[in-house]
Parts: sequence; structure tokens; C-alpha cells
Amino acid sequence: MEIEVDQSTQNRYYLIERNFDLPELKMLIDAVVSARFIPKEKSAALVGKLLSLTSQFEAAKLTRNIDVENRINGENKKIYYIMDALNNAINGKKRVSFQYYKYNI
Repeated sequence: MEIEVDQSTQNRYYLIERNFDLPELKMLIDAVVSARFIPKEKSAALVGKLLSLTSQFEAAKLTRNIDVENRINGENKKIYYIMDALNNAINGKKRVSFQYYKYNI
């Protein structure tokens, strides 16, 4: 990491370059928050991880006001693993099938 030092009575240290610029993080956060297949709790956790990639001052600028209707039921805590398995199957040119259930009273 390239760090700049501002020498004075109190030395100040600055990280010169980060992996993601602020506009890139905004775009990633918008994509995560607006994805309907990610439950609200998982979305908030992932946004928190994205915010940790920048300074606390820049993170304050990344507050997004997006609310998504018709999210999937938040009971499925394994959504990341399911999406990863689907992606691996598609990349491996494997056939994917689904079982749909209809619950009736």
C-alpha cells in the first residue's frame, strides 16, 4: 500500500490509493441493494462489507436510498452459496433444473 505522510507537529498518514474508487463502490452498493433475490438482511451485511473498503468519512457519502419491493423470503440464509453453485454450473456448461413448490392451505 502506498501511504503518504504529512509531517507536522502531528504526523498524519493517508492511504493514497484504494482498490475501489467512490463511484465504483456506489455502483456496487446500488447493485446489491436493488437485487431482488438477496434478502434485506443479507443485503445490509454485504453493503457493510463494501463500506469497510473505504474510509469512514467516504463511507458516510455512500448512503443509498433504494428500497426494493417483492424481495424473496428472508428465510433462505444460503442465498450466496446457491447463487455460487448456479454460476459454477452455468460456467461448467452443466444442465440445471429446479423444483418449484406451490403451497396450498
